[in-house]
Amino acid sequence: MMRRILCVAEKNDAAKGIASILSRGQMLRREGKSKFNKIYQMETEMFGQKCQVAMTSVSGHLTTLDFGSEMRSWQTVPMIELFDAQVHRVVPPEMKNIERTLIEEAARADTLVIWTDCDREGENIGAEIVFVCRQAPQKANMPVFRAKFSEITPQAIRNAVAHLQHLDDRIVAAVDCRSELDLRIGLWEMSPEFPRLQGSSGAAFTRLQTLHLRQRFGTELSGGMGGADKQVVSYGSCQFPTLGFVVERYKAIEEFVSEPFWKLVARHRRDQVNVDFVWERNRLFDKNATSVAVLGHLQ
Repeated sequence: MMRRILCVAEKNDAAKGIASILSRGQMLRREGKSKFNKIYQMETEMFGQKCQVAMTSVSGHLTTLDFGSEMRSWQTVPMIELFDAQVHRVVPPEMKNIERTLIEEAARADTLVIWTDCDREGENIGAEIVFVCRQAPQKANMPVFRAKFSEITPQAIRNAVAHLQHLDDRIVAAVDCRSELDLRIGLWEMSPEFPRLQGSSGAAFTRLQTLHLRQRFGTELSGGMGGADKQVVSYGSCQFPTLGFVVERYKAIEEFVSEPFWKLVARHRRDQVNVDFVWERNRLFDKNATSVAVLGHLQ
């Protein structure tokens, strides 16, 4: 009986391209639970033998970190508790069909090969795929390998198959650490107090500044609907510096005072062809200095 391999790429286009190379164009396409993530079936050489291979994909990150439901209330849960509360890995609703596909395909496979992008996020997405696939019945210890490639070309893909590696747990942990910090500090939640908000549960600083500013600017943050559409004042480790750049540029534009300037333009016309000579200094804010330059050129 041939070894059965499940391969998972980061995007459907990547899965299709890799499958086409591995199968030399002789693959069969099946539908998965997600209409955007197809399954490509083939027989090809892997691990030094002929194997049955199913190649499918995710659509970026498959899971997210979240707190339990007991932490959702902005009014009753002390914000300081968000820094120590237990964090869970969950599959968001929009990824459930991909999760079902992976579990079904993993149940039929002997080995999992990760084909996500070879960067930090790709390594972390690979670990998320492993997390889901090992939930299949009797697959808790399913062998996992990592394909390393820099481009989807025949040479790169065949070299990746010949030198399969393992996921780098240190890179996975680094991305998880950043995600957990974002959850505990910066992201926001859908809660009974803010029923219209979409996002992750959490955000100590988002809760702090939203509740504080609502006391100061209740009307402005109520959405103009008597509080039925409450506004959030979010905090983010990348959002704040970016906002600073935007504000800095806005102030520069608002405070800009125009000044008159002068520039030299010389044009020579010959045989019905115009040739423009551009002054290296472009412009001067001193009329007298410009006049001196004009006189110098006229001499």
